[in-house]
Parts: sequence; structure tokens; C-alpha cells
Amino acid sequence: MPTLGGRIVWDTSQLYTSGTISVTATYLAGDFNRDGHIDAADILPMEQALTNLNSYKAIYAPDLSDTQLLLIGDLDGDGKFTNADLQSLLNLLLSGGGSTTPVPEPSAFVLGVVVIRGRRRLRISAIIHP
Repeated sequence: MPTLGGRIVWDTSQLYTSGTISVTATYLAGDFNRDGHIDAADILPMEQALTNLNSYKAIYAPDLSDTQLLLIGDLDGDGKFTNADLQSLLNLLLSGGGSTTPVPEPSAFVLGVVVIRGRRRLRISAIIHP
């Protein structure tokens, strides 16, 4: 079969059971915890993948082939998964990159709410930062 470009691969997982081959959707490079976002939560699973791949696979990727794992791990595009890819992930996050869902910024942000209960009254105060 021809090599597919970019972050798509042939999915042959059903070849021997149903005789089908399909194209698998992209895998997000850097999304090591497989939650659909690239953020700081991916750093520890990536370190685990670098130090103990079998343990990482058991927790996060029991259904992925080595080719699919490479699509997640090869952040610098050199065709390998190494410590250089960890540095690429850190650089991406440091620059404000990643794939977190944007959250609208409110005009005022509540930092905390303190509830003080007296004998007869309930007083609620909030700390507001404009």
C-alpha cells in the first residue's frame, strides 16, 4: 500500500477479522494523554513513553500501533521519538502554543469566595479582581 502523507495512516486492525482496511484519522502530535488537547498534562505521559514505553502503552495507548504512536511522539518531524521531541513539546507550550480550548475572559474574575457563618447571620464576601 502507498504511504499516506501527514498524520494519516492505514488502519489494518480489522484486516484479519472482517477483511477491511481503512484510513485512520490524524493523531495530534504531542497529545500523549490522548484527551484531544496539547497542554502541560501531556508532559508526564510523554516522559513515561520515553522511559517505559510498555507502561505508557498499557495506560494511554493499548490500541495504538507503533506507527500511530510515532505520529503522536514525533513533534520535531525527524521521523523518530526522542528527548528532542520532549524539548519541542516544552518549547511549544512555553510559546503559548498547544491546542487548549479557548476560554472567554470575563470582565471581572472571582478569585475566591469566603462564607462566614455567625449565630444569626450568614455573610458572604467575594474577592473581585478587575
